Amino acid sequence: MNTEIKTPGIRILQTIVGFVIAFAITYFHWTGLIAAGLVAAFAFKDLKRSLAAGFLFGLVVWILFLAYMAYNGLLEKYIAMGMVFYLSIVIALLIPTLTASVRGLVE
Repeated sequence: MNTEIKTPGIRILQTIVGFVIAFAITYFHWTGLIAAGLVAAFAFKDLKRSLAAGFLFGLVVWILFLAYMAYNGLLEKYIAMGMVFYLSIVIALLIPTLTASVRGLVE
C-alpha cells in the first residue's frame, strides 16, 4: 500500500494543516494527541520521521500546556502534584509517538 504523498509542498501543507487541526482537538480533549500521531504516521516517508514528528508534537503540546499553566499562575501547584505532573509528561510524549508507529504497519 503506497501512502506516500509525492509532492513535497503538498506534504508540508497537509502536515501543517493536520497538526493545527490536531492541536485544536487537543485543546479540548487528549484524543487530539492520537490525531496528531496519525497525521505524523501518514505525512512522512518512513517510520523514523513519523516517530520523531509524533514525539515533537507531543513535546510542543506539553510545553504549551506548561506555558498556559504559568500564565494562569498555576505552574508551581501543577509541578507540586507529583505523579500527575509526571503522568502528563508521559501521556503527552508517548501517545502521539506510539500512534505514529502505525506507519510501521503500512510500510
